[in-house]
Amino acid sequence: MGGYKIGVPQGSVLGLLLYNTFINDIFWFANHVKICNYVDDSTVLVCHSDLGMVIQQLEDDCSVIVKWFSDNLLELNDEKCYLLVFGDNNTKTKIKIAKSELKESDCEKLLGITFYKKLNFKKHIEDLCRKANEKIHYTCTCTLFQ
Repeated sequence: MGGYKIGVPQGSVLGLLLYNTFINDIFWFANHVKICNYVDDSTVLVCHSDLGMVIQQLEDDCSVIVKWFSDNLLELNDEKCYLLVFGDNNTKTKIKIAKSELKESDCEKLLGITFYKKLNFKKHIEDLCRKANEKIHYTCTCTLFQ
């Protein structure tokens, strides 16, 4: 018989429960930022009127969070990390996290909602309309062949 099989099935409720229990203490290590965690998706937020202060606080706390990940044998997925800056900012902002550099995005999807840095929902509404149009088209097409 080989070795032991460990883990839980992917997509199971138990896996998410164990993951959230495992990372629960990460919230104690953030000094300036707020961490919002929904299932296995974590978002780091900071608000301040001074952009320089926002960048400094993000870089400081994100470095601590990345170290926590490393100490707990977890790895941050750089491809799923992005930076959105809301406010009157006409320059492209970037922050350094560990060995990576995150450049500001104009538009990103978070928990199914598309956010645009100017805080309008044009892209999100366009996506919803496109999806609705596809469903209506599909329904009409299916009805024609019944």
